[in-house]
Amino acid sequence: MNNRPSGPFHSLSDADKEGLRDLLGQGMSLRQAVLRLGCNRRHAWFYAHAEELIDYRPRVVDERRVLRALELVRAGIPVHAASRQLGLADSVVRNRATKQGLVSPVSWPQRRINNTNLRVDYLRLRLAGLPKKSAASAIEICIRQPLLSKAA
Repeated sequence: MNNRPSGPFHSLSDADKEGLRDLLGQGMSLRQAVLRLGCNRRHAWFYAHAEELIDYRPRVVDERRVLRALELVRAGIPVHAASRQLGLADSVVRNRATKQGLVSPVSWPQRRINNTNLRVDYLRLRLAGLPKKSAASAIEICIRQPLLSKAA
């Protein structure tokens, strides 16, 4: 399965392409080569991958931490809290938890709506005269952290 980009790479001149081949062949990093040549970094990255000038390295995830995060989700901790606690990307834990049926998928727009609803509830309680801590605990949010959806 070859996921390498392909194309004519019009934004790179022939001199840029040749320079990338030479500099990467000498062991220079892609970042250094791009800075020296003054070309677009992302286009150079695509070109270098297409020409197999640099190795393709898929992202590696620590499976033990993912399994620990899934245990936390099973215990009732929200996905975003479990992923933040273990230093994993929210999307990694959410995808695995969804595949195992631990959470139902919630789209980003729906999460934004949920967050807005929580903010509105919090503000209504504040307008009613409740102190910050009481209003936050009533809707189960932490006022010191960014408001994230509970429907994780």
